[in-house]
Amino acid sequence: MAIGEVNQGGCFELLPGVVWQPLDDGVMLLDTAKGQYFELNPSGSRMFELLLRESSVAAVAERLLIEFDTDLAQLRPDLDALIEELEQAALIRPVRPAESRS
Repeated sequence: MAIGEVNQGGCFELLPGVVWQPLDDGVMLLDTAKGQYFELNPSGSRMFELLLRESSVAAVAERLLIEFDTDLAQLRPDLDALIEELEQAALIRPVRPAESRS
């Protein structure tokens, strides 16, 4: 996904003014209103990309379990922590608030 593009039907969307750019070793998000950068490592980047594409957090977790050598007990807390961090930084918001973590 190129800089400036937005949600493609996922369970989360970027807040207005937030853009992102893939890097060789992760993703860089920019809040253009605040002029603040936020960088994600490769695993966080993959989680982020799937949050913008998959229909639910459960679908994101299921996809990540296939891609990474881990189990749900280890993966889900990391995924939830990333979501919380991105929400608190005002970079993403749930598309369907009641369903965002299901």
